[in-house]
Amino acid sequence: SEGTTYHVGDTVTFNITATNIYNEAKTITLSEIEGVTLAKATFENVVAGGTIETTATYTITAADVIAESFKNTVTAAVGDITKTADATVKTEKVKITITAESDEKVYDANPLTNGGWKKTAGELVNGDTIASVTVTGSQTLVGSSDNVPSAAVIKNTAGEEVQTAYDITYTNGKLTVTDDTTEEPVDPSLVTTKV
Repeated sequence: SEGTTYHVGDTVTFNITATNIYNEAKTITLSEIEGVTLAKATFENVVAGGTIETTATYTITAADVIAESFKNTVTAAVGDITKTADATVKTEKVKITITAESDEKVYDANPLTNGGWKKTAGELVNGDTIASVTVTGSQTLVGSSDNVPSAAVIKNTAGEEVQTAYDITYTNGKLTVTDDTTEEPVDPSLVTTKV
């Protein structure tokens, strides 16, 4: 599909034609590179000058996304002649955004941390899941600081890490410690009055 950009897990369909250039009926045999599946590989008794048509399919991998393209090569054998043809499709990473959680508390001398995160934009493909995200941040004194997400691990249904197939944007959360402005209640027995 000219102009189409593919992502990891997408299926590409290649249309293949081959012609018997002999002056007699011949068998045309097609072969593909590893990973590409032909709908039909052998066509017997193709008439002189006759053309066959078939398709081949391929599923885009993380390696193809890293390479930014996938090049398919089909080989056709007719009699003593062997010819190859190529077709290349563009690939790109899937865009997602991961955001660290924000949190807030009143100062109590203990550090405020929050390891939570969520996917806030984009969609995972083909059953992929986010297995983990590293979230780093701590705030003890009154004030605020960033809660920083990084190093997401994304796995496919086979348990393989595929985060290299994703363009991940990380968005910081905010950790905020506020001043304790509440007043302690006064013990009535300590209150004295003068006349």
